[in-house]
Amino acid sequence: MDNKSKKKIAKQYDELVKKYGDNIDALHTNNARYNKEHQDIKFQFVYDQLGNYDSLLDVGCGLGHLADFCKDRGWHGKYTGIDLSGEMVDIVKKKLKTDKILKLDILEEKYEDKHDVVASISTLQEKPPFEESYSYLQNMIAKMFQIAKKCLVLDIFSNKFSDYENPNNLYVNPSVFLNDLYKLTNRLIILNHYNPYQLTVILYKKQLNGWSI
Repeated sequence: MDNKSKKKIAKQYDELVKKYGDNIDALHTNNARYNKEHQDIKFQFVYDQLGNYDSLLDVGCGLGHLADFCKDRGWHGKYTGIDLSGEMVDIVKKKLKTDKILKLDILEEKYEDKHDVVASISTLQEKPPFEESYSYLQNMIAKMFQIAKKCLVLDIFSNKFSDYENPNNLYVNPSVFLNDLYKLTNRLIILNHYNPYQLTVILYKKQLNGWSI
């Protein structure tokens, strides 16, 4: 992400954390109709991909709620979180008692670790204010897919049925988006059954040559 966009986004979330602390309200800048029940629906898609001891990279980890969700359900793997907000990183480090929470931009800074599952939940939906958004989205997905050993799980807004588009959010045309995803893998799942305006995508590293049974 360009430095100007990065600084603006980091600042707005730092301020939300100072205001709300470790609370879901600190994750949204526009009073979104989004609560823990909605969050858990998407977290479950990530958890379903994890083996008990798989490693997980959480891109845009926010307040570490994905780690809480997975650990509460018995996952024992290694968690790494990265975020642009220093305030969020500090909270998660203290809460999870780990140094594997990093203030980092994976597109601009060197990151060579590999993880079984890479997840980015409610992060790519935010449009960088000073950068061409779809190119940014493509670059982020390609980088995260490269880091993943098993699969990448992400969510994004869809413009297919939306009657309103927030100018601060990034929306994709599902047909165009699917064609771009196929450039990375021929094995994927698109989930659109929980909200008509949102897509959750699971991209698998292992390619298919026929039936997978």
